[in-house]
Amino acid sequence: MTQFTNDPLIEDSIQQNAIEQINASKARFLQVILMLRGLGYGLLFLAFFDLVAILIPPNFMNPSWELQMFGELIERVPVPLIGLTLVLLGKRENRSKWESSFLMQLLSLLALLSGIVLFLLLPLGLVNSIRVSDAMTAQIKNQVGTKREQIQQVRKRLAEVSTVGEMEQLISSLDNQGRTPDIKDAQSVTEIKGNLSLFITRSEKSMVRQADQAISSQRLPLIKNSVKWSFGALVAGVLFINLWRWSWWVWR
Repeated sequence: MTQFTNDPLIEDSIQQNAIEQINASKARFLQVILMLRGLGYGLLFLAFFDLVAILIPPNFMNPSWELQMFGELIERVPVPLIGLTLVLLGKRENRSKWESSFLMQLLSLLALLSGIVLFLLLPLGLVNSIRVSDAMTAQIKNQVGTKREQIQQVRKRLAEVSTVGEMEQLISSLDNQGRTPDIKDAQSVTEIKGNLSLFITRSEKSMVRQADQAISSQRLPLIKNSVKWSFGALVAGVLFINLWRWSWWVWR
């Protein structure tokens, strides 16, 4: 039966190899962490540039601008979220004293502040969506009202027409190129008057129908974006707050 003796040199060599492998793995891990942190800082810089571009020039108290600003912030919020997550990787490992204390505390506070701001923007986004929708509806209705007044004026003039000359003058004023049809007698005036009255009525109904369609077509995407941005703000706010909670180690 073969017996193996415990050789101290062999055991030391095995332990040394194991330690070297562990150190090599740790060094590779730190390299990956440093690379990801650098990527995270780059994303944070890009997010800062986006924020400046969104907020400048400011136009607060304008619901359209505020709603657009809210939407652009939510559309770009994944960039700072990913950037903060990457920067916080590895906790204090291989960080300078300045980075592990002041900078990490600053980023932790920014995560908390970002979450709070997103929660505060939620009702503002909903209110501005309603205000923008109401403004768009009012604008379309004002345009319809103006055109209806013009139609009523034409109706009034048409009702007062009794001669060939008056009819020719009315039609000439309505035609963009000032063209006048050849009206032979009073009977033709009566026929044209009836046809023109019918045309005006149909045009008015068509205008109202198109206005209703325009209101619906503008309101639907506004509602969809408002819902999407609101849920996005809610989710992003929770994630920022969680990042702040996960960065508890910066305060120890």
